[in-house]
Amino acid sequence: MQVHKRTYLYILCGFLLLCFISLYRQVSIAMFPHDRLRPYLVYAVYLALLGGWLYSLRIRITQKTMLNCLRTEGAVMGFWVTIRFLQEGWFYRNVHVMRMSGYLIAIPMLLIPLLGFYASCCLAQGDTYTIPLRRYLLLLPVGAACILLLTNEKHHLMVSVLPDESENLYFHPNTGIIFPVFCASALILARILMILFKTHRIRIRRIKKMLPLLISIAMPATLLLYLRKSFVVSHELIELTAKLFFLEAMSWESCILLGLIPVNTRYPMVFERSTVGMRIVDACGDTKIRSGNARPLTAEQFSALKQNGMLQAQEGAELHLHRMRNGYLIYQKDVSKICAVIEELHRTAEELTQEGHLLQKEIVMQSEKAAIDAKNKIYDRLSNEVGSQLRDMTGLLHSMHTVQKDQLYRQLLLVGTYVKRRCNLVLIHQESGTIPMGELRLTLSDFVACMNLAGIAADLIWEPEGAYAPAYMICIFDAVEQEMERICFAPDSITIAIRETAEITVRKDDKLTVRSVPSIQSESETSAS
Repeated sequence: MQVHKRTYLYILCGFLLLCFISLYRQVSIAMFPHDRLRPYLVYAVYLALLGGWLYSLRIRITQKTMLNCLRTEGAVMGFWVTIRFLQEGWFYRNVHVMRMSGYLIAIPMLLIPLLGFYASCCLAQGDTYTIPLRRYLLLLPVGAACILLLTNEKHHLMVSVLPDESENLYFHPNTGIIFPVFCASALILARILMILFKTHRIRIRRIKKMLPLLISIAMPATLLLYLRKSFVVSHELIELTAKLFFLEAMSWESCILLGLIPVNTRYPMVFERSTVGMRIVDACGDTKIRSGNARPLTAEQFSALKQNGMLQAQEGAELHLHRMRNGYLIYQKDVSKICAVIEELHRTAEELTQEGHLLQKEIVMQSEKAAIDAKNKIYDRLSNEVGSQLRDMTGLLHSMHTVQKDQLYRQLLLVGTYVKRRCNLVLIHQESGTIPMGELRLTLSDFVACMNLAGIAADLIWEPEGAYAPAYMICIFDAVEQEMERICFAPDSITIAIRETAEITVRKDDKLTVRSVPSIQSESETSAS
């Protein structure tokens, strides 16, 4: 409610400023026709109001495409305000130039409703939304109407010239003026109807929902009143240009105030009611707004967060940093349950290590939970295929007092990773009938990461030229494990290259061994055969 009161105050101040500058303009024209300050002051006030409104949209509108459309609409308004400034400050000496430049009103009169319609299309869409190409067909009638208005002096279809009338600033409407006025009115009406249609589930009294519609109707109605007087009037509360632009801004502001267009002005309420410990800080780390559960943030923690993006604040809690425009969002993530699960896994691993059946127990537990006979058969098959590795792990665990711990942990890590990832590939194949190439890349990347973690210089070159058959993918992974087992899991470096053919390059004691995995077939070739 406080935000709405502030918005009402801004609108009232803007309206009063427009009335004051319009009064000053008319008094100056009537009493001080040679006042050189008038066009500059009026132009500065119009630009200030327009810039203030565009800035407020920038910090409130969250949908990027909608914001871009409204920015472009503001640029078109600025273009016409600049033309009005040139007319009053420089062109007034030449009636012909004044008349020709007056036709440029066709550009904002038609482009502003079109851009407003495009902006309404972005409502209830994501940040990656782009306007469909079919919508750009509206450029055809809008462009045609602009061209007809700009070239009116050649055909006078839009604005006529009375007989024996010398060149003046009267634009007498002709029959053709119906076309651009209809285009602009239809776009304005379509925009507000689309907004109301997309927000029909929002609970607002119908009389309030009529406000944006009434403001939108007021724009073409105001233009029609000026058409009746051939665009030459002696007295007006606010001149036509500012009046139409003000109504356009009020059309959008009314939708925002009614909640029809989402804006990001409710941060204080979100932070006040949030149960998550979070805060927004500026580039220097000074807190701008914080929730009640946010813990104190030191300069050292902020520096570490900017460098790493995540920080272990205390046992069971992590701090994460998300970059925002002109600042950062820092939020606290409760990982106590994850830590408890990890601790439980460690205890379970110790128990299984004493019994010597680490992976077998895990498979049995999964089979009991699944309670599906088919999956039991799959798990049994997996146990048989990796049985030698399981026995190796059991032997390593029994000999943990006689083997060096670094070597023991490295072999357990690599063998365990192989067993886990190979079983995962087989399960994926059983469930979907195929194995995506991305899954193979993830499997090899995980294995390479484990080797690097174990102190082995490992690298993966991923340049495949097609999709591999599932059996061949598993064969590649088996070949990597066999090479590692052949040299007791202690190479100096290893490179896995996935190209047209798969190659495994192992360096051990300055001896280079290259192993190619033959018989590559794409899935399409396998299906055809």
